[in-house]
Amino acid sequence: MAETKTTAQATEAESTPDILLTDRRDDIIRKHVYASAGVGLVPIPFVDVVGTAGVQLAMMKKLSDFYEVDFNQKIAKKILISVCGGLVPAIIAPGIKSLVKLIPIVGFPLVIASTPVLEATSTYAIGRIVSGHFEKGGNFINFNFKMAKEEFAAIVNDEELKAKLMKVIYDKKDKKDKEAVA
Repeated sequence: MAETKTTAQATEAESTPDILLTDRRDDIIRKHVYASAGVGLVPIPFVDVVGTAGVQLAMMKKLSDFYEVDFNQKIAKKILISVCGGLVPAIIAPGIKSLVKLIPIVGFPLVIASTPVLEATSTYAIGRIVSGHFEKGGNFINFNFKMAKEEFAAIVNDEELKAKLMKVIYDKKDKKDKEAVA
C-alpha cells in the first residue's frame, strides 16, 4: 500500500511547479536511458538485452517511488515482456545484434553505433509510457497493456527520436573522451 503523504509533503507537492516535477521525472528517465545505452556496448551476447531489462525495471521502481505508486515487480516484468516482447522486430533486433558481436574483428564495430541507440530508445519509451500512466493516477494494477504496446511501437519507430538520442549519447561520450584526454 502507498503511504499517505504527510502535511509537509502535500504542501511541497502543491507548491512545486509542474515543470520541476517534469524535470525530476525526465531526470529519472534520462539517467536510465544513458545506463541502457552503456549496457548496449557490452560485447557479450545477450548481456546487453538482459542488462537493459534490468535497467528498465530499476527505472520503473524509481518512477513508482517518484509518483508514490506501490511497485509491483511481477507486474513490472509483465509490462516489459508484454510491451517490448509483443513487438517482435523490436525484440529480435537486439538479439540478432548481440549475436553479430560474436563475429571476429568486425562484429562488435558493426553494432557499436546501433545497439546503444536501440536500447536507449526502448528505455525511453518504457519510461514515458509508465510515467504517463502514473501521471494520470494509474498504478501497476490498472496498467493498460494494449495502449502501452501501441505507444511503444510509435516511439521506437520514431526515426527523429532515434537520431536525437544518437546525437545525445555520442555527444556525451565524445565529451567524456575529451575530458579524459585533457
